[in-house]
Amino acid sequence: MTEPFPADVARALDERRATGGLGSLAERLSYVSVVSSTNDVAMELAAEGVPDGTAVFASRQSAGRGRLGRSWFSPSDSGLYLSVVFRDLRSALVTLLAGVAVAEGMRAAARVQVELEWPNDLVVEPSLSSGARNGRLKVGGILSEASTVTAAGQAIVVGIGVNLSTAAYPDEIAFRATSLEAQAGRAVDRGVVLLEILESLMKWREQFVSDGGAAMLRRWTEMSPSSRGAMVEWTAAEGQRTGVTDGVDSDGALRVRSDGRVERLLGGALTWLPDREIDQGGD
Repeated sequence: MTEPFPADVARALDERRATGGLGSLAERLSYVSVVSSTNDVAMELAAEGVPDGTAVFASRQSAGRGRLGRSWFSPSDSGLYLSVVFRDLRSALVTLLAGVAVAEGMRAAARVQVELEWPNDLVVEPSLSSGARNGRLKVGGILSEASTVTAAGQAIVVGIGVNLSTAAYPDEIAFRATSLEAQAGRAVDRGVVLLEILESLMKWREQFVSDGGAAMLRRWTEMSPSSRGAMVEWTAAEGQRTGVTDGVDSDGALRVRSDGRVERLLGGALTWLPDREIDQGGD
């Protein structure tokens, strides 16, 4: 099922081995040129009992997916599509952990100031001429899914999509999508991005086991300016609500100040608003 690594990734692996990096990561990484979704492949591998840290990446996804049943635009050779199997890490904080790790890996590889937007988006702050409605453009995203329980136990599969080079984005996302190369103003090495992300994921996974996520939550807050003081809208049982973000709780819930009280958002769709679209009523 797996295929030989593309030349850019093979070269990056050789260079990293020469410096003593990666360790067992290199043996747990596989490649398939085209898949429906790398998360689907990783789910199958998890069911077969593969060890923690097993990863698969692809050059194209025919049915990539994101949160809330949305599709993920995955054209050939313009993105990095990666999924990693984590075992013994059953926590609602996995998506935030992955966000910190992936953003740090992208920063190290491309020298682009990637930030985080709750709960799973990787974004950048472009110039005012970009046309983005809230000033942030999406350069990647994360989808965490729990595998079914088998004899090998349960695992969490973390799917990662990174826009490496500019593509002809569909109209519904073109106003907000960008790529690492567009932001860096130069070519970005996919192999280096891949390995920096994998090393960062393993580092933060170990840190999480050590302290229960305390350091990760501090780092996530540092990398997510929009998690405090941003205007948002969401759908509640009583209808549309608006409020101002006020950080995240220890369980990863987004705190939002609205109508004189603090709401905790654990999921669902969230819309980020320009300041002028919301009346805080004195909050």
